[in-house]
Order: sequence, then C-alpha cells, then structure tokens
Amino acid sequence: MSLGLDGETGGMGPAKGAAPTPVDFTIYPAAAVAVVVRLLSERVNWSGVVDAIIPWDEARAEIRPSTVLLGLLMNMLVQRTPLYHVEQWAQTMPLDLLLGPEVKAEQLNDDACGRALEKLAVYGERIVATLVLRIRALSALGPAFLHSDTTAFSLFGDYPDVPGAQVRITFGHSK
Repeated sequence: MSLGLDGETGGMGPAKGAAPTPVDFTIYPAAAVAVVVRLLSERVNWSGVVDAIIPWDEARAEIRPSTVLLGLLMNMLVQRTPLYHVEQWAQTMPLDLLLGPEVKAEQLNDDACGRALEKLAVYGERIVATLVLRIRALSALGPAFLHSDTTAFSLFGDYPDVPGAQVRITFGHSK
C-alpha cells in the first residue's frame, strides 16, 4: 500500500502543485504514523512556532531544533528508541519525506538530540502554550472543549523533620 502526499507540505516534500510522492508502506511500515505527525505539524505550523521561540546556533547545530524535535516526536510515536539510537532509527525512515530533503540521519545524532532537548526544557512551556492556541484557532470546537494546563508540581521523599508535613516548595522547576 502507498499513500500519495499531495504537495501541500509547507516547505517539506514536493512543492505545491507537484506530482504526489508515493510512500510505500510495505518498505516503510512505521512511516505511516510519522507521515501523520508530519502532516499535523504542518497544519499547526510546528516549524514556524518552534523556530520563532527557540534560538538556533548554526555554528553548533546543522539543522534547526524544530526539525530535531519533530524527528524525536516521530521516533517516540513510532518506535521509542533510546536517544543514542535515534540516528540508527532515522536511517530506516524516509527522512526526505518526513523532515525534508536536506535532513540526513547522521544529523539526528545523540548530541543534536540532547541540544534540542535542552532547549525544549527552557522553552517548552511557551511552545506548548503557543501550539495549543494555534490548535484552538484551527479547531471548530469551542473553548469549553479545550483544556490545557502547562503547570505541574512534584515533590518526592519523606520529610520527618517538618511539623504536620507542611512542606513549602521554594525553589525548583515545573515538570
């Protein structure tokens, strides 16, 4: 079975109006999920949002953090390999169709993934909030059907010296 991508790719894949590019799912069976992720990412302008928020150091990174993070998202949904095997996973996928013709598997190495995840740790809440607003704007559902809470607090361990177990968190990072 193959699927023709229609050229409405927003910068990835064939140009608008170009002949559809078939994806042969007998060769790339796991690519089906990744294609859906790519199409949804284009719909919400993933690259535009992430690239506007995360600064890109071209001297240290060959490809944009948005591309690396999208590749990591695809990997998590398709196979969920350890970070040090993402590059090997990428060698088995049609990256030209999923992330763009300029992206090579070796660019999704563990160093690039680590740098992108470090940026995500800093800018993640802003990215999530911006993407949620974009999804809301694209959605036919009213605000009553959308809930997004980007806050989370976790506290672990025993605190026997605290009277009444009333612990006040004074320093830390959400999530």
